[in-house]
Amino acid sequence: MLNLTQNHRSSPRKPLHTHGTLAVGKSTIPFATVDIGSAGVCLVVPCPMEIGQRCHIDLTLTAKAHQYEISAIVKVTYCLNSKDGFRVGMQFVDLINKANQNAITQYLES
Repeated sequence: MLNLTQNHRSSPRKPLHTHGTLAVGKSTIPFATVDIGSAGVCLVVPCPMEIGQRCHIDLTLTAKAHQYEISAIVKVTYCLNSKDGFRVGMQFVDLINKANQNAITQYLES
């Protein structure tokens, strides 16, 4: 049984409050972010998602007075029912380019 009180994340996280969209096949799903780390991001979405499902994520990140548009391929690692919708853990599978990783690193260090 999964112990939800333990932190199983592979990297430290920092709170992030922004919105964006997930592309799942031909559909898009709006989301709000909870936090982000170098290995992934936690989101709140309006519908449940399947573990292992891959999506394309687009979100805006502000770090050191610069705004970055992050685009990446992510994989669902967990999905929990919450009061605001479904809390979904996403692991970065492909950050598409080095600029995305650099923007996340700058945000985490700010």
